[in-house]
Amino acid sequence: MKKGFTLAELLITIAIVGVVAALATPTIVKLKPDETKGLYLKAHNILANTTVDIVSDTSLYMTEYNTSEQAVCTGLGCNKMPDYIDNEEASELINTDASGTKFGSLLALRLDVDKDDVETADNSVTFTTTDGIEWKITSKEGSVAPNGLNLKTEENEVVIDINGEDKGKNCEYSSTCKNPDKFKFKVDNNGNVTPQDALGKAYLKNSTNMKASDEDKKEADKLLNTKD
Repeated sequence: MKKGFTLAELLITIAIVGVVAALATPTIVKLKPDETKGLYLKAHNILANTTVDIVSDTSLYMTEYNTSEQAVCTGLGCNKMPDYIDNEEASELINTDASGTKFGSLLALRLDVDKDDVETADNSVTFTTTDGIEWKITSKEGSVAPNGLNLKTEENEVVIDINGEDKGKNCEYSSTCKNPDKFKFKVDNNGNVTPQDALGKAYLKNSTNMKASDEDKKEADKLLNTKD
């Protein structure tokens, strides 16, 4: 007749399994890819590549001239739509005088967002892509004066919420928000995209390692302390 386990033996076995599981859990967590980082890098690549396509399209951003045949704008500051634009959908989406919403509207168009799902305000455009990321683009006009000419320019602030407004903490990385879902970029007048938040900068600095969550946050904290 086979002898079964005693209650004491079972309890000892369960305790051993519990200890092993507790020791293994941190290691397993570290081996899991950082989902937030993956979504951030995806959004950054989309924004950078799409911005290059938009800015380099001479049919969308053409230098404007005054009656003296002097340029009055440069880069994204040339936000008046050409009258002869070939893209009918872009023509419907963007007014002829699209100051403040042109770049954001074009970005939504290039990301295949239905025009009825694009919300526009005075100087901002908001939409959500099929992956659930919410985008808000806010423009700010400026000027430069090379050779005495006052040329219009435009910068755009792009804020992404990687899981939408209805989920997560809806906060950027800070001393009080260590698991953010919002990130910020600046698109300058020439279409260059740069991260504005500490964790986003850390992600891009260590973009090839998708399992370095702790290291990324340590780097972000250094950037926050340097900023302060």
